[in-house]
Amino acid sequence: MKTSNGNREKRNWLIAALAACLIIPTNAIAQGLLVMPRRVIFEGTKRTQELNLANSGMDTAKYSISIIEIRMNEDGTFDQVSDTTAGVASLSKNLRIFPRTVILGPNEAQTIKVHLTNTTKLTEGEYRSHIYIKALPKEKPEGKQLKRMVSNLSLKLTPVFGLTVPVIARVGTYAGGVTFSGVGFEMPSDSPRINLVLNRTGTMSTYGNLSIDYVPETGEPIRLEVVKGLAVYTPVKTRRLRVNLAKKEKVDFTTGKLRIIYNNLAGDRLVNTAQEEIPLQVATQPH
Repeated sequence: MKTSNGNREKRNWLIAALAACLIIPTNAIAQGLLVMPRRVIFEGTKRTQELNLANSGMDTAKYSISIIEIRMNEDGTFDQVSDTTAGVASLSKNLRIFPRTVILGPNEAQTIKVHLTNTTKLTEGEYRSHIYIKALPKEKPEGKQLKRMVSNLSLKLTPVFGLTVPVIARVGTYAGGVTFSGVGFEMPSDSPRINLVLNRTGTMSTYGNLSIDYVPETGEPIRLEVVKGLAVYTPVKTRRLRVNLAKKEKVDFTTGKLRIIYNNLAGDRLVNTAQEEIPLQVATQPH
């Protein structure tokens, strides 16, 4: 959407809404580009979704939009793969995206249309591909301007920034959950942290928020940490985490206990929860 008088109010609202999403993962904010929502989910009969892009930077920028396949590792990192890689249930052949190239001036926003097609060929289960939004480098100067630059040549590497947005289509009833294993507390060099493993159950990905509270022997729990947007994508079954904990007043890591909760979300709804507690009196005893 362009910045005409007729849609200026909508443009300003979109910029404000995107700017308010600074808590979203860093892969959804790159070099002044804001993207919302952070995930695109197709469930039920929905066949069209919107992805909103906004340029919060000071310069005009050009972006290319494509579809790629990436697979999660147990440590939460990603590797780019192909749609024929074993275990990858690709959605790329069922997605149509328009436009594929976007030019945004400062404080300008635009909506990308994402269409799901040929769904009758999808059997029950979950399918996923990723929209890749890449900032394109500025065009090289031509003619006399280029000759002047060559005469005073210096090497300059221009980094290319990009981000990915998962697009997920679920056919049938959602089936996914999480359990904990390998949960442990340690405090090396007086730096408290939690180690744990998220185990994905069912046939579909999980996505949610992890919270860690300190529960004293008396009194109210104290929130130590929240990890938002924590996913375990198919086909990987486990994700290993190390979460550093904030040191706060009234928190004694030698008494009480730690309570760990993972809320698994399907879209905007809570579908299930995993919970674990660590008695600190036991966790801090020498082994």
